[in-house]
Amino acid sequence: MTLPIYIPAPKTVQEALQQACVNERAAVLFTAGGYSWERMTGCQAGPWYLVTGPDGQTYNVDPLLGYKCSCPFWQGHEFCKHGIAVAALDADMQAERQAEEEADGRLLAAETVAERAIINAGFRP
Repeated sequence: MTLPIYIPAPKTVQEALQQACVNERAAVLFTAGGYSWERMTGCQAGPWYLVTGPDGQTYNVDPLLGYKCSCPFWQGHEFCKHGIAVAALDADMQAERQAEEEADGRLLAAETVAERAIINAGFRP
């Protein structure tokens, strides 16, 4: 997992190491990390995510605000494992939607070709 563009550039080696560690935790947050997520809709500004930790603690992550999170770590660093993990989820969901749209387009094109072949053969549906 690569760090999202909104992560501030590290100023020291310690900051770079901290970002790498947070990124590692984010990579497994929803698998081995025991966290879960729910995409929340209904807000006029757009969807946001509710991230729940294994201890039941919940955090709000807003993709429209650079994956701003309500956790204390984000408040001090302007990035966190919750935001990075949700950004990766968003990227995966966007890639899935794009693949589905491309597959739908190919299916529609194939149906159009088949319909024209039937019409050209003298058959009318």
